[in-house]
Amino acid sequence: MMVKKVRVYLTKNIEKSDIMMDLIFNARRYCYKSSLDKEAIVNEIKKMIAENSREMSGKIKENYEFKINSKWQIGALIRNFETSPAYLIGKIVEEDKQNKIYVAIRPNFIFAILGYALPLAGLLEFYFCTILCVTAKYLPFVIIGVLFFFLGNYLRNNLKKSFEKKLGMFKENTP
Repeated sequence: MMVKKVRVYLTKNIEKSDIMMDLIFNARRYCYKSSLDKEAIVNEIKKMIAENSREMSGKIKENYEFKINSKWQIGALIRNFETSPAYLIGKIVEEDKQNKIYVAIRPNFIFAILGYALPLAGLLEFYFCTILCVTAKYLPFVIIGVLFFFLGNYLRNNLKKSFEKKLGMFKENTP
């Protein structure tokens, strides 16, 4: 399936609050153009999920929306708690006599939250320890928080690359 990545955000008129939430939760949005019809794209996605059932799982709804996530899980199985390391949510839309695949990819929320919270806790401990003249043990908080942030980036990009590779998508060289 030949598709082409055309822009970063999901829609032309994305809200500023959505952009801020994407930055906070380390999410990315992409749009891919395809010359195939909607049913052919859906069949390609179903085929990709079936062939790679060890790596990823997913669902496709009747309204051409789909959700794909990595198969391996983090943490214990807790009800209503995200256990997959990264999520890809997409929709197939027909615009300008062409089909477009809008995709939003994000890591598990725990990586985003701990990626900000632990360095902040380390900096607060550093600040209060310098005021109170107490020995500080803030460095592990900062290091682990930064590791969580980069791990979230890695997991998000890994799912994106796998999705693009399995569907035969290619990147357009844009400035």
